[in-house]
Amino acid sequence: MGKWKNNNQHQKMAVWESIVKQNGIVMTVLKNVSRFEYKMRSQIINANDSVRSNFVEGYYSGYIKEYIRFLKYSRRSGEELHERVKSLYELELIEEELFQQFETRNRKTNYLIDRTRQSLELKDD
Repeated sequence: MGKWKNNNQHQKMAVWESIVKQNGIVMTVLKNVSRFEYKMRSQIINANDSVRSNFVEGYYSGYIKEYIRFLKYSRRSGEELHERVKSLYELELIEEELFQQFETRNRKTNYLIDRTRQSLELKDD
């Protein structure tokens, strides 16, 4: 339950680098979705933003338990994002190659979020 040292180094973490790469792919995905698909675009943007913002919010909370909690939020948002982009692919609004690129990165990002959480849980015991 103790405070952990916040050293402002989150941007050097592999998980953060993966989140940033995922963001770039999502921006490419959104270029393929008509602006008239406002609700779908909005849901994807919100889920993508939630992955990033929850990671950062947890990191800077200064407490391991809070960080773990926000990593769980980030992870759930990653799954929501996957489902939304998958629906674009199923509706044939994005090509298979772009979907596969997104899916590979999304799985890696989710894995890294999980590993970060698991590592923190071991420290918090």
